Amino acid sequence: MARVISKFSNLSTVEVRCMNTSAHLFTIGLSSILATWRSSRQTLRTIVLFIHIQSTPALLPHDLYFPNLETLSIILCNSLNPPQSSMLAPTTPSSLLKNRVLPFIMRNTSCLRSLEIYYPDAEFTSIFRELKSVSELTTLSFKLPDAPDINLSIIKQFLESQCNTIRSLTITLPTTPTPYAHKIFPLLSHIFCPMPRVQTLCVNANPDYEVLAPPDFIERLLVSFKALTYLKLAHMILDGDTLVSFFVSTPGLPCFATLTFIKVKINTLSSTLMDLFATHLVALKELHLTAFSLQRHAGDHDSRNGLEVRPVGEIHSYLLN
Repeated sequence: MARVISKFSNLSTVEVRCMNTSAHLFTIGLSSILATWRSSRQTLRTIVLFIHIQSTPALLPHDLYFPNLETLSIILCNSLNPPQSSMLAPTTPSSLLKNRVLPFIMRNTSCLRSLEIYYPDAEFTSIFRELKSVSELTTLSFKLPDAPDINLSIIKQFLESQCNTIRSLTITLPTTPTPYAHKIFPLLSHIFCPMPRVQTLCVNANPDYEVLAPPDFIERLLVSFKALTYLKLAHMILDGDTLVSFFVSTPGLPCFATLTFIKVKINTLSSTLMDLFATHLVALKELHLTAFSLQRHAGDHDSRNGLEVRPVGEIHSYLLN
């Protein structure tokens, strides 16, 4: 197989998925992967790796270098069941992260423009300390680990160092509910720093544990990213009344004039909020709202507040010209 693979000398994209694999399959796959590295070293532009941390010494040799690599995605697993092979010498994950993964990334940054990385451990943040020397990243995607002692100040410093180059930013929040609800939102709002070039921002929360985002989160977000054209907040709920107050108190935010796409969830959708969307978001072309209740004027119906609240089950999507 490796001999056949080596004949492909002009590959531009390679994706490797190697999590829980038998010793036999890992050995066969490894020879093919290494043959690919050798045959397409000069032509590879995109590499996507879904691999176990213990397999990095075999899959990422010390001399592995791709001079024209532009897009790198590394999703590292640290489960209890790594690929079974005698070729995988037991080593601590922190040692592999420091001595194998980081050197591999740093060797391949000369043309790197897009980076996606995830490692499920608090030491994950140390990656960003080393990456501060990367100067041309335009796309960054990362997931915060499920750990209570995350040092987000390192990530903030990295984002500050890249504030004039990054155009697209995706942040995935931890999946464990306990630290997520009580710690992650406040910390995340503090890592947001002025990033005037970011046009696309996606923040993905835990799909199994949707919570109401605190008021200062959306305010810090919109103030920090002044050139946004695309905003997607997945699996978190925004408070409709807070949004109304925010629009009224800060009507002239720069991103209000640039946003063309928004996808969010709101606890209560009101006609007042929709009016504010239409008034302030002058460039908006596509609006996707999931509303859990709809607040509207009651009209002829008698109501204590002149408003009626009723549940809404469907997604409200609007395409605006």
